[in-house]
Amino acid sequence: MEDKIQYFTIEELFSDFEQHCTRVEYMDMLRITADAHIKQMFMVGCEVINPDSECLLSITDNNYIAPTKQQVQCVVNYLVETLGVSKTEISIQLGVTAKGNRTLNSWLGSSRDQQIPYTAWRKLLSLAGLSIDLMLLSERAQLILAKEAKELTVTENNGSELALLQEAYNVLDHGTADERLYFLNKLKQYFNELRAI
Repeated sequence: MEDKIQYFTIEELFSDFEQHCTRVEYMDMLRITADAHIKQMFMVGCEVINPDSECLLSITDNNYIAPTKQQVQCVVNYLVETLGVSKTEISIQLGVTAKGNRTLNSWLGSSRDQQIPYTAWRKLLSLAGLSIDLMLLSERAQLILAKEAKELTVTENNGSELALLQEAYNVLDHGTADERLYFLNKLKQYFNELRAI
């Protein structure tokens, strides 16, 4: 594989079955965490931040408004008082100086000189479970995803290897945990038979 981010081929995905199973388990854990995170986004709020606040929008949205110090303070207070995260931990997660939390405190102070940068604000919101940032779906990204999906699409020939891999893709991506385990065993058996030939 080259030294750049790219999609795995079907052969690369299934070349190491155990590693693939580990990836599927990790994806399942991420789905559970993401579901809880998304529910959190719509279950908490305060007087200055709610799911409709303009400061929660993407910076590319024309309606986006940078957060006020009061909104930043509200999120930090929620992290510290409700979730039990220290200001030092917040500073470390934001990638700013943790010693004395000077940068974080400057974003919270009364001076309007130092406003929290957008990327730090998005990370702060994410730490509190108030936003989730997804991949950038530019027109080119959509074309790449469509191409990858098309390559996984197969004809009606259910007995072919490609049909089996298409079914695997659908079950692993959309199936229940039991369906995934059943299908992973089915794939393992299939590839073990191929190795025996």
